[in-house]
Amino acid sequence: MKMDNSIIPKVSVIVPVYNVEKYIHQCLDSIVNQTYKNFELLLIDDGSPDNCSQICDEYAKNDSRIKVIHKKNEGLMAAWIDGLKIAQAEWIMFVDSDDWIDLNMIEVMAEKTKIENIDIITANMVKVLLGKVNYREHYFEPGIYSESEIQKIMYPQMINNGKFQGRGVSVSRCGNFIKKKLLSENIHYCDKNIFFGEDLNIMFPIYLDCKKMCLLPNDITYYYYRNNQKSILHSYNKTMYKQVQDLYKILFRVSQEKNVYDFEKQLLADYLSAIVQSFKNELLNKNSRMQNICKMMEDERFILGVKNTNIDRYSILNKIIIKSMYKKCKIFLFLIIPMLSFLKKIKWH
Repeated sequence: MKMDNSIIPKVSVIVPVYNVEKYIHQCLDSIVNQTYKNFELLLIDDGSPDNCSQICDEYAKNDSRIKVIHKKNEGLMAAWIDGLKIAQAEWIMFVDSDDWIDLNMIEVMAEKTKIENIDIITANMVKVLLGKVNYREHYFEPGIYSESEIQKIMYPQMINNGKFQGRGVSVSRCGNFIKKKLLSENIHYCDKNIFFGEDLNIMFPIYLDCKKMCLLPNDITYYYYRNNQKSILHSYNKTMYKQVQDLYKILFRVSQEKNVYDFEKQLLADYLSAIVQSFKNELLNKNSRMQNICKMMEDERFILGVKNTNIDRYSILNKIIIKSMYKKCKIFLFLIIPMLSFLKKIKWH
């Protein structure tokens, strides 16, 4: 499709691309065939080792709205930041290259940008795993929230709503229209070396600056998130615990510097959940897992999280892990690791 280059696009769609040859056609087709046409599509090829680079170039040849940036591999956050630097539009939308969106999604969300002083527009997300879809609904009622309503209604449950990694708002950068200004003003908080919770890294400070937000009705349009079994939570990551520590240092700093609400207990609860994920990650470690788990048990912020968090709504398995780590039951933990390696595949309620 050809578009008049003198027309400034309403939205820049940024797609980081890496090793998704199997899925990228579905992703790009869902974007280029949108009912709404006034957008630019920025494909950031993050040194992909498969044929994604050539596929991106082929799409760009046939559609003047598409720009392809080829770069060395630096990770997801570095890729979308590079896309943000060249984005021309006032609004930013992120789509990961193994996901896809409804064909009317940009049109529906672009219409909401007419709302005065709106900063973030959020659609619902559908989780897709092995062909099965799980439709999620917003935790809060769909509608438009003013700054005072965001602070009064959303802040108290924004990062943690009492469940294990339960949040009042989605911390995914995908599925949103976000004012570019908000992203640009908070990009300095981002650590490109963080690969666990990288979306939370940018979305938390953005939410704290948001003056008006729109949650679209639950059944209007969807962002389809493909649950990748090869992701960080399904293979051993030797730096995960270090990344968790680095991420939450940033999040606590964000909370202190923005100073719009006391998020300490919510962040501690979320940190507690991240430590549990780090523990589960160590179950895949065949070398120094005992040493690494011992470090987590001595973690001052983990201990503080246990003391300040009600874990009654957590699963049985997560309760066992938290209580065992807190009480430093090393023998118990190390004896049941083989059992947990199996049980963690089962969803306990």
